Amino acid sequence: MTRILLTFLLIALATPLLEGQPPQRNSAQEARTIVAELAEHQFPKVVARFDDRMRAALPEERLAAVWGSLEAQVGEFQ
Repeated sequence: MTRILLTFLLIALATPLLEGQPPQRNSAQEARTIVAELAEHQFPKVVARFDDRMRAALPEERLAAVWGSLEAQVGEFQ
């Protein structure tokens, strides 16, 4: 269940980040990096990857709150 929720969150976060990006980027590695940053509570690094539209929809404080809520519900990412 934890992996399903975190996978959904990752897809929701990564999709706007990766749209319109050059194909030479390794999307799988990008996703792993984002998950590692979230797990380590490095929210400024994650938000720095966002474009203006994504940053407006999910600012750092809200991302931290959503991640904290997920951790409270399903535990820390392993």
